[in-house]
Amino acid sequence: MMNKIFGELNYDYIWEGETPINLFDEEYKIKLGIEDEDEVGISSIQEETFVFFKNNEKIIGKKIEEAIYDYYCKIHMYEPEKIDANVINDLQEVKNSKEMKYLVKPIQMCIPELEDDREMEILFNCKWDFEAGLGVRIVNEEIVKIGTQNDVLI
Repeated sequence: MMNKIFGELNYDYIWEGETPINLFDEEYKIKLGIEDEDEVGISSIQEETFVFFKNNEKIIGKKIEEAIYDYYCKIHMYEPEKIDANVINDLQEVKNSKEMKYLVKPIQMCIPELEDDREMEILFNCKWDFEAGLGVRIVNEEIVKIGTQNDVLI
């Protein structure tokens, strides 16, 4: 199905497609997942969430980059047990948020089926935790949670 906001989508329990995202001075093509468990179609709040994100991508992207960098610095210094022991010595030193592109890669944007807030999660592969990955939850264009993918998914 062609959607005027999201582009080409396919339905397989959720609406799936692809979208570009700009982070760390790079453009990535990531999966797009839009919940529709009741099979009633994409809601106006889901469309609004995506439009608000795209219209403010540069500002929100900077917030995401800084939040990921702060999170990584925190676990690297204070919670090293959260870093896979097999890779801790091989991780590249990062000196700022833009250099996080060497440690994380966005892979999916998830837009849940909600009624009120503009909410989404962006999921990342990350070199310090191959299994759990990294996720960022954004509500009304503000970052409200960062952690493993399971921690941020609703």
